Amino acid sequence: MADDLKTWKDGFALVLREINKLEDQINEVKGKQVESESRVINLVDKVLGEVVAMRQEQVVHHGQYYDLTERMEKLEALHPQGQHPG
Repeated sequence: MADDLKTWKDGFALVLREINKLEDQINEVKGKQVESESRVINLVDKVLGEVVAMRQEQVVHHGQYYDLTERMEKLEALHPQGQHPG
């Protein structure tokens, strides 16, 4: 009976050690996953920042384009043949 109890205890100890090893491996994988997610979020944040900057530049350039187009139309109306009226 004592031998059976010792065998059970040894078996339990072995199972607990294996469970602890698995928990350590799971925690390691979770840590790597969090690190990967963080890198992805940082990359997406950087890309979104660049997109916002491009949109802002696009708005500025559109305004400049509109102003130049309007100015050109006025000049063409004053100088229909591309020359000063003589």
